[in-house]
Amino acid sequence: MSLTVLCDGHRELLRLMNDVIDAAGHTGATEEIAQARRTMAQAAARHLAKKNMLVIAPLSRSPCPEHRELARRLTDETLATRQAAIEHYGIWTLATIEADPREFRMTVRGLLRSLEKRFQYEEEAVFPKVIEAMQAVAAQRAA
Repeated sequence: MSLTVLCDGHRELLRLMNDVIDAAGHTGATEEIAQARRTMAQAAARHLAKKNMLVIAPLSRSPCPEHRELARRLTDETLATRQAAIEHYGIWTLATIEADPREFRMTVRGLLRSLEKRFQYEEEAVFPKVIEAMQAVAAQRAA
């Protein structure tokens, strides 16, 4: 499995967030919103499992302290993001969404923009470090 899988996962998560926004744009679409959120949460869980395997693990195994520090930082950031998602779901219950769908859509659009920036950072800055880490581990094994 290559890092391309994570790039594909990024695109899927962004598309699913847009699905949540779209669902909230329909009057009386509570079940549609709930299903879109469930689908998004399931995809996020799968994505995080792949990220742990393809990004965190190689960085953590690297002999380079910079890579191991990046793994720790990414883990902390992932935990913070998960906590923020839990808080978001707590604040934006289906009843709250139904009461103010416009505000909900604006909030999710803000999250979408944040995720777009995060995914760009990962693809441009983190993924090259993962490749370096894999090469460092391979060189260490060959030595």
